[in-house]
Amino acid sequence: MLLECWKIANNCHVNTSSLHFTYGSITNYDSHITSCPGQRHQNAPVIAESSVHNQVQWQSPSHGRVKCNVDAAFSDQRNITGVGICIRDDEGTFVLAKVIPISSLCSISMGEALALYHALEWLSDMSFDHVDFCSNSKVTVDVTETGYILTACRRLFTTHFTNSKVEFSRQQTNEVAHTLAGVVTLSVRPKIYYHVPRCIEHFINSEML
Repeated sequence: MLLECWKIANNCHVNTSSLHFTYGSITNYDSHITSCPGQRHQNAPVIAESSVHNQVQWQSPSHGRVKCNVDAAFSDQRNITGVGICIRDDEGTFVLAKVIPISSLCSISMGEALALYHALEWLSDMSFDHVDFCSNSKVTVDVTETGYILTACRRLFTTHFTNSKVEFSRQQTNEVAHTLAGVVTLSVRPKIYYHVPRCIEHFINSEML
């Protein structure tokens, strides 16, 4: 984990003191943290759920765009942090997915920051744009290492994406990425899915237009 953070930080030369993330862009994230049920660190504050919990559903992106859901999961028993990434088009059709096991149990804020970083890196490598990146967590940049990762995220975003955004989504609209992240904590290698994996097939089918 420290080596991975060092590599990310070493490629980044932006001042982290003024870096924030915010809803709808990659310039201003807020100060709350959400996480996976049953895999939450003890000191993590929880965002209160709305009274319309059961009415919140995954929404497809606007025409011509793709949505990339990202999430992290944490396995105390295996000492692994899992990253799940899923891309769908404007009709909700599965495009690609990727899972990445990180061989260390990190904090929630670190795991969520790494999940966003890996998503940005993967899609930039494939020259994607017009992307709505969605995470169900809002993380602080108070921790130095997390700040470096989020700075690296900002650098990737501003360098490779011209018509994309990063936004907050509720847990129940991020089940695909959450499930993928949980599954990869049982694995030792990253994997790219070119077809819908069975573990998320029912989510994909139920959330399509």
